[in-house]
Amino acid sequence: MTPQFLKISFLILSIFSVTVNAGAINRQDVPKKVFDYIYKKHPNAKDITIAERTHFGQALYEVKFTEKKQDLNGKEYQENFVDLFKMNGRFYTNEFVIEHQAFNIMPTETVKSLQLNYPNYEILAMKTVANPNSVGEEYDVDLLVSGQILNVSIDDQGKIISETKQDKQI
Repeated sequence: MTPQFLKISFLILSIFSVTVNAGAINRQDVPKKVFDYIYKKHPNAKDITIAERTHFGQALYEVKFTEKKQDLNGKEYQENFVDLFKMNGRFYTNEFVIEHQAFNIMPTETVKSLQLNYPNYEILAMKTVANPNSVGEEYDVDLLVSGQILNVSIDDQGKIISETKQDKQI
């Protein structure tokens, strides 16, 4: 493995560990309906973490978890999931992880807003959230800005919805 690849892998792992711990919510503070839904759809869900997020003007629970799956050849792998739930425990929508090579999917207005508000940023990770009740998308983007890791939620028109600074600096 190249040193560059190792650095990037370590950076990504550290981001996910920091993000998971930022604003984590205890399971007992979450409606039982959330876990009923997850275990019905994903009976082998594990490594469940919960945080509060705001999307489309609503306070939501962001529930991240993994589940063991098998590919067509019978080889096992871990799949990552992110589901969003309303505060009353009802399912809202999913977040989808965007692969690094597809970071260019953001609309021009969103990219311009990021450039204006976070000069010289670098995208470390991205998820997209489609509005289940209307048209539009929002993005959860982990940015590296001047050595600081920020989680920024931004809509497809470039409006910044929230910004959370991570404890860890690079």
